[in-house]
Amino acid sequence: MKTNQLLSLVLGAAVVLAACNQSDSKPKTETKTEQKSESKSTKTTNTSKENKDAVAIINKAKEAGKSVESYKSVVTSNYKQNKQNQKSTSNITVAKDGNIALENVIAGQKNAQYLIKDQLIVSKDNEYFDATKVAGKKGIEQLQQLKYQDTLSTLEAFKSAEVKKTADGYELSVTFKDKDAFIEFSKATGQQQTINQIVKNFDKVSGKNTLYFDKDYHLIKVQSDTTMEGKKASLHSDLTQENSDFNKVDKIDVPKGAENPKDYEAEMKKQAEKLKSQQQ
Repeated sequence: MKTNQLLSLVLGAAVVLAACNQSDSKPKTETKTEQKSESKSTKTTNTSKENKDAVAIINKAKEAGKSVESYKSVVTSNYKQNKQNQKSTSNITVAKDGNIALENVIAGQKNAQYLIKDQLIVSKDNEYFDATKVAGKKGIEQLQQLKYQDTLSTLEAFKSAEVKKTADGYELSVTFKDKDAFIEFSKATGQQQTINQIVKNFDKVSGKNTLYFDKDYHLIKVQSDTTMEGKKASLHSDLTQENSDFNKVDKIDVPKGAENPKDYEAEMKKQAEKLKSQQQ
C-alpha cells in the first residue's frame, strides 16, 4: 500500500463531498400523473434576481436543519472524461455524538475515514492509521463540514431557483447554459477557486442542479448534471445524493482495526526506508 497517497485520497474525497452536500445530486422522478397535475412552478432567471418562493423554502430548510443532529447520506457519482468512465460511491454517517464516518469506493478501490472524538483515522485495504497530526486542523474541519447544518450553508446559491411544489415536498432547480453562469453559481457554493481551475480547460459549460426537500423541509435529495466541452477535451458528470435517517443515528459503527490504529507518520517513514533499501 502506498501510504503517502492515502491521506490525499481520502481527504480529497471529503472536500468533494462537502461541496456535493451543498449543491448537488439525483432527483426522485414523479411516476404518477396525479403528482404531475398537482405540482406548481414559478420560474425566474438564474442570475441575480431572487425568487421569493425559493428564498422562503431556503429559510425554512435552514430553520428545520437546526434541530438535525444526525443523518446518513449516500453519494453516487459518474464521470466521463473523453472516453474514460469512472464511478464512485460514498457513504456518510454523522452521529448524534459528533462522530463521523466517510466510506468510499473510488474507481473500484475502497478507503474510509473516521472522525472519532477529534481523532482522524484513515483506512485502506483493511489497514487503519491515525492521521490526526498530519491532517491537522484543516483536515478535521473538512470532515466536520459533512454535518447536516454545514451542508445547508450554500443554499444561498438557489435563491433565484425555479420552484416546484410536489406531492412529497418541494424542488429547487438552477439551470446554467454557459460558462459565466456556472462560475457565478459556484461563487455562492464556496467552490469558485476549484471550479475556475476546472473550467479554464473548457469553452462550453451547461448543466442543472436540483434540490429536493420533503414536507418538513429536510434536504432529502440532490442532483447535479454538468457537461463541459473544449477543443481537446470533454467532461460529463452526474452526481446523485440521498439523505435519510434524520436524528436516528446515535453512533457510528467503528471497525475493530480503527480502535488501535497505526501511526500514519511512522508508517510513512517505514515505507520510505523500505523503498530506499530496495533501490540500493
